[in-house]
Parts: sequence; structure tokens; C-alpha cells
Amino acid sequence: MAIFRFSLEQVLVYRTQLEEKAKAELGRIQADMLTEQQRKENLLTEMYAQEQQMFNLDVSKLGERWLIESYIKALRVDMAQSQKRLKTLDMMLQAARSKLAVCSKDKMILEKLKEKHEKAYKLEELQKEQREFDEIASIRFQAPSY
Repeated sequence: MAIFRFSLEQVLVYRTQLEEKAKAELGRIQADMLTEQQRKENLLTEMYAQEQQMFNLDVSKLGERWLIESYIKALRVDMAQSQKRLKTLDMMLQAARSKLAVCSKDKMILEKLKEKHEKAYKLEELQKEQREFDEIASIRFQAPSY
């Protein structure tokens, strides 16, 4: 029996590469999002710690209080930037997920087509083999001609 060759094998390989690339992009975006969430949590923790420190200060230390207030304002600005970045990353994450879904669907369609062609090829090969066996059997068991 001859080996099955899928005519669209290169396309299938390309689609597989696209799917892997989409998975890698999704993973990168998820990692960036996780890092940004951790950064936001760290900023929030630092802001609460500074507010606590500011409330525990003596009234006589105005210069130090002003520094802490300025630092808290800067932390709030950083928090707002972090929040914007998280929203952007969330939109990128949704886009990457939909791209991965499309790539997976395209690859799956080609894989099913390959399976279908392979099944038809094997059936055809079996039928050819059966015809050869039938022909050999009919020649072998023919009535002798005198």
C-alpha cells in the first residue's frame, strides 16, 4: 500500500504555526497582565502604608507630611496609569483570544479534511487490493479449458 500524502500539508503546517504564534502571543499578554496586576497591588499596598504613616505623624513635622502627601499623589497617578494599562491589556487579551479561536478553527478544519481524505484514500486502496485479490482468485480457479 502506498503512503498517503495530503496535498494541503504545507497549509496545515502553516496554520499550525499560526496557532502556536497566537498561543504564544496570548501567553505573553497574560503574563504582562499578571505583572501589571501585581504592580497595581504593590502600589496600593504602598499607598495605604504611606497614608498610615502620614496619619501617625506629629503635627509639628509639616515638611515630612508634605513629602508623604506628594508621594501619595504620585502613587495615585501611577495607579491611574496602571489601571489604564490593565484596560488596554484586557482589550488586547480579548483580541488575542479571538485570534487564537480563529486560528484553532482553521487548523481543525484542515485536520478534519486531512482525516477525511486519508480515510477515503485507505478505502480506495483497500478496494484496489480487493479487486486484485478477486482477479487473482478468478484466474486461479477458472475451469480448465480442454
